[in-house]
Amino acid sequence: MPTLSVKKELNVSAERLWAALKDLPNILPKIMPLFMVSVEMIKGNGGVGSVRVIKVPAGMRIVEYAVARIDLVDEKSKTEVHSIIGGEMREKFYSFYRCTKTFAPHRDGKTSMVTWTVEYEPLTQGKAEASKKAVEAILTQLEHYLMNCDDYITIH
Repeated sequence: MPTLSVKKELNVSAERLWAALKDLPNILPKIMPLFMVSVEMIKGNGGVGSVRVIKVPAGMRIVEYAVARIDLVDEKSKTEVHSIIGGEMREKFYSFYRCTKTFAPHRDGKTSMVTWTVEYEPLTQGKAEASKKAVEAILTQLEHYLMNCDDYITIH
């Protein structure tokens, strides 16, 4: 099965990134409005088995929406796994698509090492590179957003 992986150090703590990940339905449309119109939780509350619909703006009509199920949430390792289970992304481009995101503390906890890996079975050629660029864009925007606000800061 093909995989693609992005590993990137971000200038934000793993704890803040993990807290932000849990609020992606609210954050992504705010920080990437040209990429995502909305992320709506249609089943569950963000834990294992939860299902969300990701809607894409009209100008990005490669796909209109994707349906993702959360398969794993591991608080200790700060890892989340989700699978695309429906929508146009599944119907047009991938028979299988599973994404694993891990946020590890780095440099005494002041930064984090993010590993974002996608396992997939393509229905067509050429979409993996677009997925990798999308992941890199999401990480860059999320880092920029968190570096410029006080959201998701926990006091120990």
